Amino acid sequence: MRKKQQKPKVSVVIPVYNVEKYLPQCLDSVINQTLPDIEIICVDDGSTDRSLTILNKYAKQDKRIKIIKQQNKFAGAARNAGLDAAQGEYLSFLDSDDFFEPEMLEEMYNKAEDEEADMVVCGYYTYDQMRERNTFRRKLNPQMMLDAPIKPEEYSDKLFNFCFPTPWTKLIKHDLFTKYNLRFENLKKCNDLTCIYLTIATAQKISFINKPFVHYRSNTGTQTSSDRFGKNEYFIQAAAALEKNLQRLGLYDKFYEKMFYTLASSLRWETQDDIRLLRDLAKQHLSERLYHDLYETKRFKEMKDDIVAKRSQTYKLLFFLPLGGWKEKGGKKVWNILGIPMLKRRKMANDGSIKYYLFGFLPVVKISKKEELPQI
Repeated sequence: MRKKQQKPKVSVVIPVYNVEKYLPQCLDSVINQTLPDIEIICVDDGSTDRSLTILNKYAKQDKRIKIIKQQNKFAGAARNAGLDAAQGEYLSFLDSDDFFEPEMLEEMYNKAEDEEADMVVCGYYTYDQMRERNTFRRKLNPQMMLDAPIKPEEYSDKLFNFCFPTPWTKLIKHDLFTKYNLRFENLKKCNDLTCIYLTIATAQKISFINKPFVHYRSNTGTQTSSDRFGKNEYFIQAAAALEKNLQRLGLYDKFYEKMFYTLASSLRWETQDDIRLLRDLAKQHLSERLYHDLYETKRFKEMKDDIVAKRSQTYKLLFFLPLGGWKEKGGKKVWNILGIPMLKRRKMANDGSIKYYLFGFLPVVKISKKEELPQI
């Protein structure tokens, strides 16, 4: 009788698109892992350079490498294709212009097994390609390290601040993806945010190794590590998908408020290049969108004469609204504007009166009076 083939301990999923310059170093870092019992799933996302040729060459030399070919659908769809093919107990994701330290998978797998963790998180280096050296080391939250392993339900107030929602610093139990039907978003950018935050929220136990096992390459000009320009649109789509999935999994009330603040902080990073590069043009465009999408929205028709909106230095939008019409959500006063939750806060005016405003994170420009809005 033929012996049933044993599943690999780890499946490494690598989306590949036009990275012929960096792909050999990426693949070398995986095939030379000190943990040999792995499978390496490379998804060629319609590359037009020599990337596929390089993959075929490596696959002939190492039978652990599997190649999936697809038309260009971006990294999220490529990761999903690799996820569908993966057989490993745990999943690891690596961008094809980055590379691992050789002992990464062995140490993270052993940690996961020893502590029965659904996820293990490590640190990383930022490797500047222009300087050809590591320029930054990302460490983990010291308090989390002291309390590790942690149970997410006991850390709902800190859970989404201890690490970035990047897949390549995490070893994740395969069962999480299948049990909760977790997928990467089919977006050009920000396609990992929704899925990784959901794995954090659904994990029963999370462990940490405070070592920089990953080298995140910057200044390359490739799809997966550069060109942050224009990410805010995709970021908002990913945030909306996250909200929908939290509701689907019955986790919205438990996690969304804390996650909201994390997303608000992240949006400043996601939009900073837009603000810097477009400057006045971006401001005008966002002003027109605010006027068109917000002031012409039906729910504001009766009160828009009383609305004053302004942009703070941190790109957070404050809406000063008349009192009334508030909806209770998880013990907090919440309003939903254009699909984005806003939290109610108090503010004392110069005359001593109390006004109420909604705190949100739309990247908009200063608008002090309705009559100053652009007419479109």
